[in-house]
Amino acid sequence: MTKATFQFLVGLLLAGCLATAPADPIAAWVASIPRGTGPSGDAWTPVEAPPGTPTPYERFSIRMDSPVRRADASDRIAGEFFRPASPWGAIVVLPGYRSGFSVERSLCDRIAREGLAAFLLHLPYQQSRAEPGVETDEWTISSDLERNGRVLHQALADI
Repeated sequence: MTKATFQFLVGLLLAGCLATAPADPIAAWVASIPRGTGPSGDAWTPVEAPPGTPTPYERFSIRMDSPVRRADASDRIAGEFFRPASPWGAIVVLPGYRSGFSVERSLCDRIAREGLAAFLLHLPYQQSRAEPGVETDEWTISSDLERNGRVLHQALADI
């Protein structure tokens, strides 16, 4: 797929969203994230690329407070932001169930190389948002339907 085809297809997906967005939606979103708040301090932490692998984008690990508070590890949103030098749009990437995030990171890398910003969101009870001693995703989908509903509500609020 050529870059022009990729940009055209993504443009079709984003057309409705960007029609009502601010002139620079990425800058507006970046400005809305609180800095230096919450228990972990700064919300943005640069992630260095491995030596010898230059990238045409910056990558950040992001932590911020969730709008839904449960008094557990999922109270802090975690994610990875891939920001090209001049992004012309953005995509939120959601991980697969019981994912190790390698496929999702590769997708975000590809998206950022094409000039779009990408945000890989860690959903409640995944990776760093899992409770201590609980396997990632063990509480995301389980036989406890009430908890499943709470997790879905929080995930939608976080997005």
